[in-house]
Amino acid sequence: MQTNRKILPDAKSLIESLRSIGYSFESAIADLLDNSISANSSEIDIMFDLGPSPYLSIFDNGNGMNENKLYEAMKFGSRDPNLSRNKNDLGRFGLGLKSASLSQCREFIVITKSNGEIHSGSWDLDYISQVNDWRIKLFDSKDLEKLSLKHYNQLVAQKSGTIVMWRKFDRLNEGKNEFNKNFLEKIEKIEDHLSLIFHRFLENESNLKISINGNKVKAIDPFLKENLATQKKETQIKLIDKEKIVVTPYILPHINKMSKEEILSLGGKSKLKQNQGYYIYRNKRLIIWGKWFNQYPKAELAKLVRVQVDIPNTLDYLWEIDVKKSQAVIPSSIRKNLGMMINESLNTSHKVLTYRGTKKNRQEYISVWNRIEDREFIRYEINQNHPIIKNYLESNLENVEAIKTIFRLIQNNIPSYQLYLDEAENVKTISKSDLFDSSHLDFWIQLIDSSNNKDRKTILDNLSNVEGVILSDEEIEKLSNYIRRKLNGSK
Repeated sequence: MQTNRKILPDAKSLIESLRSIGYSFESAIADLLDNSISANSSEIDIMFDLGPSPYLSIFDNGNGMNENKLYEAMKFGSRDPNLSRNKNDLGRFGLGLKSASLSQCREFIVITKSNGEIHSGSWDLDYISQVNDWRIKLFDSKDLEKLSLKHYNQLVAQKSGTIVMWRKFDRLNEGKNEFNKNFLEKIEKIEDHLSLIFHRFLENESNLKISINGNKVKAIDPFLKENLATQKKETQIKLIDKEKIVVTPYILPHINKMSKEEILSLGGKSKLKQNQGYYIYRNKRLIIWGKWFNQYPKAELAKLVRVQVDIPNTLDYLWEIDVKKSQAVIPSSIRKNLGMMINESLNTSHKVLTYRGTKKNRQEYISVWNRIEDREFIRYEINQNHPIIKNYLESNLENVEAIKTIFRLIQNNIPSYQLYLDEAENVKTISKSDLFDSSHLDFWIQLIDSSNNKDRKTILDNLSNVEGVILSDEEIEKLSNYIRRKLNGSK
C-alpha cells in the first residue's frame, strides 16, 4: 500500500541557498519597487545611512498591509505563479521580497501601515541559524523606535504605506572605508537602473515619483521619443490566447542629431551597438533590453534599432519570465512574426547610418574620404577637394608631390580588417582625436584668410556639411558672417 511522508526543508540551509539566486544590488531594489507600484504607490523614497549601523530603506505611500497580509507576504512562495492576478500586478512567484532582500543582506524588516494599524516582521538569518526553523521576528512600537529609522515617523504620520529596511550587509567588503566606497558605487548603479526600467512610470510624474535620499530619479527614455529625428514605425499587434502583444519599433536619430545629454542617457556612444534589440516590457516595466534573442547579430548598421514589445502578465508562462524578472524567452508562436515585423526597421537603420543627408539646395556632404567602387574592388582615397586639404596643398605647391605620396601611403595602409574586428567585437569605442583642440573657429578664420573668393564661396555654401571639424551653431553663424564680409571686401 502506498503511503506518504512529509519532509520539510532545513530552514538554515535552504534560505542560505536562496541568497545565491542571482540578483544584482540594483535588480534586487527594483524587485521591491515592483511591490510598491503594485500597491498603488505614487511616491517611493529610497534612503540609506552609512552610520555605525548602516541600513537602506525603501518607503512608499501605497496601500500597506494588515497583519494577515503581512504574514502572507513574508511567506516564501506566497503566491502561485499560475494563478491569474490583477492586470497591473508586477509580481509573479511570491518570492521577490524575500529572495531579493536576502540576496543583499542578512536581515530585512518590513514595517507596514493599513487602517491606522502598524505591523512589522523580519527575516533574520542569524536568528534562523540559531533556531533552524521558519520563524520571523516580530516588533512592537518600542522596538521600531529603537531602529532610529528616519522613514518610520513619516509612516506613522501618513494614512498607509510600507517600509522595507535592509541591514547586516555581509556581502560588501569589510572595513568601514571599503564598505562605504562599495555601497556608494552600488547606489550610483541603482539610479541609472531605476531611471531606465521604470521610465514609462516616471515620464508621467502624476503616476509615480521615485527619489534616493530626497533626490528625484529622472526617466531615461531608450527610444528618445522627444527627439524630432527619432522615427517611430507602425505599431503592430499579435494575439496569443486572446491576449495582446504590442510591438512598436523605433529608429534612433543619427548620432549627429543627438544632444550630449541624450548620448549620455543612452550610456555613451559605445553602448549604441550593444543596446540595440528588443525592449521587453511587462505591464510597462522594462524587464529585458538590448537583445535580439539570437534572431539577428548585433550589427553596426542596426545599432539604432530599438523594438518596444509590450506583454501582459497573463503570458508569463509563455515567455518563461524568471524570479528576478530579468530573463525571458520569445515564444515560438510569435518568434517568426516578430522577425518579419522588424525587418523594415533594420533596413531603415541602415539608411540612417549610411545616408549623410542633403540640404534644401542639395549641397553635397564634403567627406575627408572618397569611396570609389569599380567592378571588382572598393577603395578609399583622401578627398583632395576637402577645404582643409585643398588649402594645405595650395599653400605647399613646392611639396605637393611629396604630400600626395604620403596620401597614397595612408590610403594603401588603412587597417580595415582591424577596424572591422574592433567594431565587431565592440572592444572599445573607436575614438576620433580632436583635430584642432579648442581652436576650431580660429583655424577656420585662418583658412578663410588664406583662401581666394571662389574657395571662400565653396566653404560658405557647404560649411555645415564639411567633415573633420566641429563647430557649434553659434560658431557657424559667426564664421558665415565673417566669410560674407570677406566676399564683400569688408574686414
